[in-house]
Amino acid sequence: MPIDKQTIINIPMIDKNSRESSRHTAGIDKNNAGKRSNIPGIDRKSAGEWMIISVVDRKVEGEAKENAINEAEQRLKRLADNIARIGNEYSLVDLQDDYDTEEFGELEVGLHPLTGDNRESHHVAENKFMEQTKTFYGQVGGNTLSANQNFKDLGDKLIARQRGIEGRFPGGNNLSAILIHEDTHRLAENKAVHSIGLQPDALRNIESFAETNKTIVLVGIDSSTKVKRAQMNEGAWNTLIRNAYFMTANSEFEVKDDGQELVVKSEGNDREALNEISVDLDNRIENTVNLSRRGLNEKKREIKELINNTAKNAYNSALTSGLQTVRAALNSSDKDGDKANYPNALSQLERLADRVWNNNIVKQID
Repeated sequence: MPIDKQTIINIPMIDKNSRESSRHTAGIDKNNAGKRSNIPGIDRKSAGEWMIISVVDRKVEGEAKENAINEAEQRLKRLADNIARIGNEYSLVDLQDDYDTEEFGELEVGLHPLTGDNRESHHVAENKFMEQTKTFYGQVGGNTLSANQNFKDLGDKLIARQRGIEGRFPGGNNLSAILIHEDTHRLAENKAVHSIGLQPDALRNIESFAETNKTIVLVGIDSSTKVKRAQMNEGAWNTLIRNAYFMTANSEFEVKDDGQELVVKSEGNDREALNEISVDLDNRIENTVNLSRRGLNEKKREIKELINNTAKNAYNSALTSGLQTVRAALNSSDKDGDKANYPNALSQLERLADRVWNNNIVKQID
């Protein structure tokens, strides 16, 4: 909808006395957290409680109106960039949510890192998946969409998402995690989360979950052993995201009949796999110069939906794989307390993961 008259933007400030500020503003001097003049890069005018952008009077038409709207959009973009940069600098973590650690006997579920004697914090979904999802947003946004003037606004949103992830989850901190015994995590031969010997049991759990819930799950498989990977590296995750993209584009995450294979194997280990997404998107957005405004908006909606659904489908698969692998390891463990606590711990881990990931990492790009 065209902007006329005025656009008034309310910029919420960080109140140094608020509970959210004290719990979630790592790296900010509490004495300065509420003083807008002490946050570098944002001056009083742009960081005040209200900013009024005078756009154009209703009577102004034609080129002058178009120029005024473009100028307003650029000012908004500069403000968004400043806010993203400050969030990155101070590692601001979702100021609107509380993420309390919960105990289930010997198990704890909360934000990484969790600590305990002879116990280790394990990410679910995996930290490396977060890293490669961040790369996916940056590559698609920065290298592909932003290079096309018609799609630059969408590309800039993806770059902002990449920067937001960098700021909120440095080194995998603040991601959803479960505290388990070090043997359960990585030391117990053929029984640990990251042991090769456990993976057949984990894959059976995934297959059972997919069948019960009638859902498609994309699973990283070692092409040489044909066994589920004990730990996914950069190339394996890039390949899985690439496969999720093309499956999403072809509606292959939809369950269409009873005989359909529900667990899909992602066997590659290609660090350059995301380049294939860029090539496909280039093909989708070329020759859009002569599209009408309506046609261009429809194409943007299509591309945005494809990117959003790719991220969400890949996340759902990564979460299922992570949860079912932990379940298999706990079922083999004798060092994580009463097994009666395991189902509740895993249910809470799933809920926490969905809150963290859906509110931050794979949240729909508008």
